[in-house]
Amino acid sequence: MRLILKNNSSEDFSYLEGEIIIPSGGFLDVPPSHWFALYTDLIFLEDLKMNTLITSDGIRDMTAPESVKFLKELNEFNFNNKDIDGALIVRTKAAKKGWSFWAVPIEFRTSTIDASLFCQYVNGSNVPGITGKIYDGDDNEITTPGLLNANLNNCVKTVIDFEPQFDFEIIGGQLRINANPAQDIRLWIVGAPDIPVEYGGSKEFASGINLKFMAPNASFEVDGRVTKFLTYDPQTHQGKIRILLKHPAGASVNMQIVIQLYRL
Repeated sequence: MRLILKNNSSEDFSYLEGEIIIPSGGFLDVPPSHWFALYTDLIFLEDLKMNTLITSDGIRDMTAPESVKFLKELNEFNFNNKDIDGALIVRTKAAKKGWSFWAVPIEFRTSTIDASLFCQYVNGSNVPGITGKIYDGDDNEITTPGLLNANLNNCVKTVIDFEPQFDFEIIGGQLRINANPAQDIRLWIVGAPDIPVEYGGSKEFASGINLKFMAPNASFEVDGRVTKFLTYDPQTHQGKIRILLKHPAGASVNMQIVIQLYRL
Protein backbone atom coordinates (compact mmCIF):
# COMPACT_ATOMS: atom_id res chain seq x y z
CA MET A 1 0.00 0.00 0.00
CA ARG A 2 1.11 3.57 -0.68
CA LEU A 3 0.28 7.02 0.63
CA ILE A 4 0.99 9.77 -1.90
CA LEU A 5 0.19 13.36 -0.97
CA LYS A 6 -0.39 15.99 -3.65
CA ASN A 7 -0.16 19.69 -2.84
CA ASN A 8 -2.82 21.81 -4.59
CA SER A 9 -1.71 25.10 -3.07
CA SER A 10 0.80 27.75 -4.11
CA GLU A 11 2.95 27.27 -0.99
CA ASP A 12 5.08 24.50 0.49
CA PHE A 13 3.59 22.47 3.34
CA SER A 14 5.63 21.14 6.26
CA TYR A 15 4.48 18.67 8.90
CA LEU A 16 5.94 16.70 11.83
CA GLU A 17 8.51 19.42 12.58
CA GLY A 18 9.87 19.42 9.03
CA GLU A 19 10.13 15.65 8.55
CA ILE A 20 7.38 15.76 5.91
CA ILE A 21 7.65 18.54 3.30
CA ILE A 22 5.33 18.71 0.28
CA PRO A 23 6.38 21.35 -2.28
CA SER A 24 3.91 23.72 -3.92
CA GLY A 25 2.18 21.93 -6.80
CA GLY A 26 4.23 18.80 -6.06
CA PHE A 27 3.74 15.44 -4.40
CA LEU A 28 5.40 13.16 -1.87
CA ASP A 29 5.34 9.38 -1.50
CA VAL A 30 5.16 9.20 2.32
CA PRO A 31 7.22 6.47 4.04
CA PRO A 32 5.04 4.03 6.07
CA SER A 33 6.97 5.01 9.21
CA HIS A 34 5.24 8.42 9.09
CA TRP A 35 1.67 7.34 8.33
CA PHE A 36 0.46 7.14 11.92
CA ALA A 37 2.15 10.39 12.98
CA LEU A 38 0.37 12.24 10.15
CA TYR A 39 -2.93 10.68 11.16
CA THR A 40 -2.54 12.23 14.64
CA ASP A 41 -1.44 15.66 13.31
CA LEU A 42 -4.47 17.96 13.61
CA ILE A 43 -3.05 20.61 11.25
CA PHE A 44 -2.41 17.97 8.59
CA LEU A 45 -5.92 16.55 8.96
CA GLU A 46 -7.41 20.04 8.59
CA ASP A 47 -5.51 20.58 5.33
CA LEU A 48 -6.73 17.18 4.17
CA LYS A 49 -10.35 18.04 4.98
CA MET A 50 -10.03 21.37 3.12
CA ASN A 51 -8.76 19.46 0.05
CA THR A 52 -5.61 21.54 0.05
CA LEU A 53 -3.98 18.12 0.03
CA ILE A 54 -5.13 15.19 -2.10
CA THR A 55 -4.25 11.60 -1.27
CA SER A 56 -3.47 8.84 -3.70
CA ASP A 57 -2.76 5.14 -3.39
CA GLY A 58 -0.73 5.21 -6.60
CA ILE A 59 -3.73 4.32 -8.73
CA ARG A 60 -6.43 6.87 -7.99
CA ASP A 61 -6.68 10.30 -6.39
CA MET A 62 -8.97 10.91 -3.43
CA THR A 63 -10.42 14.10 -1.94
CA ALA A 64 -12.21 14.63 1.39
CA PRO A 65 -13.99 12.90 2.97
CA GLU A 66 -12.68 9.86 1.10
CA SER A 67 -9.05 10.91 1.64
CA VAL A 68 -9.53 11.09 5.42
CA LYS A 69 -11.22 7.69 5.44
CA PHE A 70 -8.37 6.28 3.35
CA LEU A 71 -5.77 7.54 5.82
CA LYS A 72 -7.70 5.97 8.71
CA GLU A 73 -7.94 2.61 6.93
CA LEU A 74 -4.27 2.82 6.01
CA ASN A 75 -3.29 3.08 9.66
CA GLU A 76 -5.60 0.29 10.73
CA PHE A 77 -3.69 -2.00 8.39
CA ASN A 78 -0.30 -0.38 8.85
CA PHE A 79 2.15 -3.16 9.72
CA ASN A 80 4.39 -0.64 11.52
CA ASN A 81 1.76 -0.26 14.24
CA LYS A 82 0.93 -3.95 14.69
CA ASP A 83 2.74 -6.87 16.27
CA ILE A 84 3.17 -10.35 14.77
CA ASP A 85 -0.33 -11.32 15.97
CA GLY A 86 -1.90 -8.31 14.27
CA ALA A 87 -2.59 -6.49 17.55
CA LEU A 88 -2.30 -2.71 17.52
CA ILE A 89 0.84 -1.36 19.19
CA VAL A 90 0.23 1.82 21.18
CA ARG A 91 3.12 4.10 22.13
CA THR A 92 2.47 7.07 24.37
CA LYS A 93 4.79 10.07 24.64
CA ALA A 94 5.37 12.09 27.77
CA ALA A 95 7.72 14.68 26.30
CA LYS A 96 8.19 16.60 23.07
CA LYS A 97 10.31 15.11 20.34
CA GLY A 98 14.00 15.56 21.13
CA TRP A 99 13.37 16.41 24.81
CA SER A 100 14.77 14.31 27.65
CA PHE A 101 14.19 13.77 31.35
CA TRP A 102 16.38 15.54 33.92
CA ALA A 103 16.36 15.09 37.69
CA VAL A 104 18.01 18.10 39.35
CA PRO A 105 19.12 17.35 42.95
CA ILE A 106 19.66 20.49 45.05
CA GLU A 107 21.33 20.01 48.44
CA PHE A 108 21.23 22.78 51.06
CA ARG A 109 21.00 23.50 54.76
CA THR A 110 18.44 25.86 56.30
CA SER A 111 19.65 28.97 58.14
CA THR A 112 22.89 28.89 56.17
CA ILE A 113 24.13 31.36 53.57
CA ASP A 114 24.08 29.81 50.08
CA ALA A 115 27.62 28.41 50.35
CA SER A 116 25.84 25.27 51.57
CA LEU A 117 24.19 24.83 48.16
CA PHE A 118 25.36 21.85 46.13
CA CYS A 119 24.12 20.98 42.63
CA GLN A 120 26.73 19.99 40.04
CA TYR A 121 27.13 18.41 36.63
CA VAL A 122 29.25 15.26 36.33
CA ASN A 123 32.24 17.41 35.30
CA GLY A 124 32.17 19.21 38.66
CA SER A 125 30.79 22.53 37.42
CA ASN A 126 27.81 24.08 39.21
CA VAL A 127 24.38 23.84 37.60
CA PRO A 128 23.45 27.48 36.81
CA GLY A 129 20.19 29.16 37.76
CA ILE A 130 20.10 28.00 41.39
CA THR A 131 20.38 30.53 44.22
CA GLY A 132 19.77 30.50 47.96
CA LYS A 133 18.86 33.25 50.43
CA ILE A 134 17.93 33.41 54.10
CA TYR A 135 15.79 35.96 55.99
CA ASP A 136 15.15 37.13 59.56
CA GLY A 137 11.76 37.70 61.22
CA ASP A 138 11.43 41.16 59.67
CA ASP A 139 11.92 39.63 56.19
CA ASN A 140 15.34 41.22 55.84
CA GLU A 141 17.87 39.16 53.90
CA ILE A 142 20.81 37.93 55.97
CA THR A 143 24.03 38.28 53.98
CA THR A 144 26.71 37.88 56.66
CA PRO A 145 26.89 35.32 59.51
CA GLY A 146 27.77 37.97 62.08
CA LEU A 147 29.77 37.52 65.26
CA LEU A 148 29.41 33.95 66.56
CA ASN A 149 26.82 33.38 63.80
CA ALA A 150 24.41 35.72 65.57
CA ASN A 151 22.69 36.66 62.30
CA LEU A 152 22.22 33.03 61.28
CA ASN A 153 20.57 32.34 64.62
CA ASN A 154 17.86 34.87 63.66
CA CYS A 155 17.03 33.15 60.37
CA VAL A 156 13.38 32.03 60.13
CA LYS A 157 13.05 31.61 56.36
CA THR A 158 15.23 29.79 53.81
CA VAL A 159 14.54 30.34 50.11
CA ILE A 160 15.95 28.40 47.15
CA ASP A 161 15.21 29.65 43.62
CA PHE A 162 15.49 27.43 40.55
CA GLU A 163 15.47 29.28 37.21
CA PRO A 164 17.21 27.48 34.32
CA GLN A 165 17.95 29.60 31.25
CA PHE A 166 15.85 27.49 28.90
CA ASP A 167 12.23 26.42 28.44
CA PHE A 168 11.25 23.28 30.31
CA GLU A 169 8.29 21.19 31.44
CA ILE A 170 8.03 20.63 35.17
CA ILE A 171 6.85 17.16 36.21
CA GLY A 172 7.21 17.04 39.97
CA GLY A 173 9.84 16.45 42.59
CA GLN A 174 10.97 14.96 45.88
CA LEU A 175 12.25 16.24 49.20
CA ARG A 176 14.51 14.17 51.43
CA ILE A 177 15.97 14.91 54.86
CA ASN A 178 18.54 12.86 56.77
CA ALA A 179 16.89 13.41 60.16
CA ASN A 180 13.27 14.18 61.01
CA PRO A 181 12.89 17.61 62.65
CA ALA A 182 11.17 17.80 66.03
CA GLN A 183 9.97 21.34 65.31
CA ASP A 184 7.59 22.75 62.69
CA ILE A 185 9.38 23.27 59.38
CA ARG A 186 6.88 24.09 56.66
CA LEU A 187 7.46 23.93 52.91
CA TRP A 188 5.99 26.02 50.12
CA ILE A 189 6.73 25.58 46.40
CA VAL A 190 5.73 28.53 44.22
CA GLY A 191 5.89 28.92 40.45
CA ALA A 192 6.64 32.34 38.90
CA PRO A 193 6.95 33.99 42.36
CA ASP A 194 7.90 37.40 40.91
CA ILE A 195 4.57 37.71 39.07
CA PRO A 196 1.48 38.66 41.15
CA VAL A 197 -1.40 36.19 41.43
CA GLU A 198 -3.77 38.51 39.54
CA TYR A 199 -1.47 38.29 36.50
CA GLY A 200 -1.26 34.51 36.54
CA GLY A 201 1.89 34.11 38.63
CA SER A 202 2.73 33.09 42.21
CA LYS A 203 1.17 29.68 41.61
CA GLU A 204 1.50 27.45 44.67
CA PHE A 205 2.43 23.84 43.93
CA ALA A 206 2.79 22.97 47.63
CA SER A 207 1.38 24.98 50.52
CA GLY A 208 2.81 24.69 54.01
CA ILE A 209 3.76 21.00 54.10
CA ASN A 210 5.05 20.31 57.62
CA LEU A 211 8.22 18.21 57.47
CA LYS A 212 7.79 17.30 61.13
CA PHE A 213 5.11 14.82 60.11
CA MET A 214 7.23 12.93 57.60
CA ALA A 215 7.76 9.31 58.51
CA PRO A 216 11.36 8.48 59.50
CA ASN A 217 13.60 7.99 56.46
CA ALA A 218 10.68 8.86 54.16
CA SER A 219 10.50 11.43 51.40
CA PHE A 220 7.88 13.96 50.41
CA GLU A 221 6.94 13.63 46.74
CA VAL A 222 5.03 15.92 44.42
CA ASP A 223 3.63 14.48 41.19
CA GLY A 224 1.93 17.03 38.97
CA ARG A 225 0.18 14.20 37.06
CA VAL A 226 0.66 16.24 33.88
CA THR A 227 3.61 18.40 32.86
CA LYS A 228 3.49 22.19 33.01
CA PHE A 229 5.38 24.12 30.32
CA LEU A 230 7.51 26.99 31.66
CA THR A 231 9.19 29.57 29.44
CA TYR A 232 12.46 31.25 30.34
CA ASP A 233 12.14 35.04 30.42
CA PRO A 234 14.88 37.12 32.12
CA GLN A 235 12.49 40.08 32.50
CA THR A 236 9.39 38.45 34.01
CA HIS A 237 11.09 35.34 35.49
CA GLN A 238 7.99 33.33 34.59
CA GLY A 239 10.04 30.13 34.48
CA LYS A 240 11.28 30.46 38.08
CA ILE A 241 10.35 27.95 40.78
CA ARG A 242 10.78 28.96 44.42
CA ILE A 243 11.30 26.53 47.31
CA LEU A 244 10.47 28.32 50.57
CA LEU A 245 10.88 26.93 54.09
CA LYS A 246 9.65 28.66 57.24
CA HIS A 247 11.23 27.33 60.43
CA PRO A 248 12.18 28.23 64.02
CA ALA A 249 14.95 30.81 64.33
CA GLY A 250 18.33 29.35 63.48
CA ALA A 251 16.99 25.85 62.74
CA SER A 252 19.64 23.99 60.76
CA VAL A 253 18.31 21.07 58.71
CA ASN A 254 20.20 19.43 55.87
CA MET A 255 17.98 18.37 52.96
CA GLN A 256 17.81 17.62 49.26
CA ILE A 257 15.17 18.75 46.79
CA VAL A 258 15.00 16.83 43.49
CA ILE A 259 13.21 18.67 40.68
CA GLN A 260 12.01 16.47 37.84
CA LEU A 261 11.56 18.00 34.40
CA TYR A 262 11.74 17.56 30.63
CA ARG A 263 14.06 19.74 28.58
CA LEU A 264 15.44 19.98 25.05
